[in-house]
Amino acid sequence: MYQAVERPSAVEARMVNPSVSASVMQANRFKISIVILAAVLVVVGFTASHLRNSSPVSSNLAVPYPWEAVLQLAPDGSKIYQEWQYEAVPNVRRLPTKFTTNRVDLFSYPKVVQQMTYALPGTKYLCNGPEGNIYVWKNDQAIQSDLLSADGYTVFNLDCRDELANSLVAFITVIDMNGDIVGVHMPHTRAESVSMYDTKTVLFSCTGGEGAFLWNWQEDSVQKLPFLADAHTLVYRHSDNKFYGLFLDDGKSATTIAVAFDGDTGDYSWAYEPPAEFSRINMVTVYGDFAYVSSRAGNCLQKVDLHTSEIVWTLGSHLSDFHFFDSEGNFF
Repeated sequence: MYQAVERPSAVEARMVNPSVSASVMQANRFKISIVILAAVLVVVGFTASHLRNSSPVSSNLAVPYPWEAVLQLAPDGSKIYQEWQYEAVPNVRRLPTKFTTNRVDLFSYPKVVQQMTYALPGTKYLCNGPEGNIYVWKNDQAIQSDLLSADGYTVFNLDCRDELANSLVAFITVIDMNGDIVGVHMPHTRAESVSMYDTKTVLFSCTGGEGAFLWNWQEDSVQKLPFLADAHTLVYRHSDNKFYGLFLDDGKSATTIAVAFDGDTGDYSWAYEPPAEFSRINMVTVYGDFAYVSSRAGNCLQKVDLHTSEIVWTLGSHLSDFHFFDSEGNFF
C-alpha cells in the first residue's frame, strides 16, 4: 500500500532553489543518478572490496533507502513535492555483514576524461559528479564460500541529458567485483538497456535509430548489427541465433511490435503486435517456446507463444488471469 504525501519541511530545506538555472538542475539530476546506481548495486547484492588507503568502513555508514525518493524539478524550475511512499518502511539496510567498501570515480577514468574533451560545450559542467561516485560493498569471505571465486563483472549504462531530454553523453561501463572500472564505451546516443551477448561482449541498441551493436569490452572493439531495433530492450539467444527486441519506434505508431531478428541476416522471423490496450512494450525476454512481454500501457506482463503469437496469460491489468490478496486481505 502506498499513498501520495507532501514532503516534510526537513527535506524541503535541502531542495534546490527554484530559481536555479536549467544547467545546474541537470547536473544535480545526473549526480542523483550516480547515487541511485550505488543503491541498486547494494540491492542486487553486488558489494565490494577495500577502501583505498583506508580501513574498512563501519556498517553504520548512511546509505539512502531506495524508496527515499530524490527531488523532482519541473522544466521551468518549479518544485514537485509529491512522492510515493510506503506506509510501513522496513528498518533494514541491505548491506552485507562484515563488509569492506570501495569508492570509484567514473569521471577520472582516462577514456571518460578524453571523451569529455570532445563533447559539446558545457557538457563537462553539466554531466559530472562528486568524487567517489560509485560505491561497492562486499564480504570477501561470503563470496569465497558461496561463489568460490571473486572473478565477476557487472555491466550497466548511464547517460546525461539536457532539460529537453536530449542525450549529451552516454556511458556503458563494466566494473569488476571490487568496483574498479575495467571498460567504458561511449556510444553516440544513449542505450536504454544493455544485456550480455556472451561473457566478453555487451549487446545494446541506441536511441534515434543509430543501430544495434556488440561491444567486446575486453578488446574495446565494436560491431554494428545488420538491423535496426528500438533501444528499450534487446536480448540474444544462442540456441536459435536470434535477437529478440522491438521494431524501431518511429514515434508515430500507436503500438510497439515485439520481433525476432535473424543473427546472420537481420531479417525478422517472428513478430507480435499486442492488442490496443497493451500497446506500449518496454521489455522482452524469451525462455523455451515463449516470449515474456512487459507492457507499459497495460501495466502488465504477458506470456506469448513464439509459434502462434497467442497470449498464454496476462499478469496485471484489468484483464489479469491471476488474482491476489493484499496484506490486509483485500481481494483483487
